[in-house]
Amino acid sequence: MKNVLDFLLAIASLMLCLLVTPVMAVVSTPVEPGSLVLVVASPTQDFEQLVQDAGGQVVGAEKRYLSVLGVSDDPQFADRLLALGAWAVLDGSIQAWLCGELNAQTK
Repeated sequence: MKNVLDFLLAIASLMLCLLVTPVMAVVSTPVEPGSLVLVVASPTQDFEQLVQDAGGQVVGAEKRYLSVLGVSDDPQFADRLLALGAWAVLDGSIQAWLCGELNAQTK
């Protein structure tokens, strides 16, 4: 029985690695100035105010539960968002494509 549990644990660990690696590759891409970013923050956060305080504009839908798309030409935009309380600032192009907002106009 112990050998079966060890085998299942090894398979589960392998599956976790196979699932996490592609996600980390997508999430860890650097954010380019002027590109869409996905701002992830607390649901109690005022996303529009957060993005504006960091020097950017909200793009597309007003607010989602934990994230919003934003854009700014300022190279320090992502750092400022993090300093103002964003949990993460990720490349937003995939999210925009999935939501049909790739060509969305800024507000």
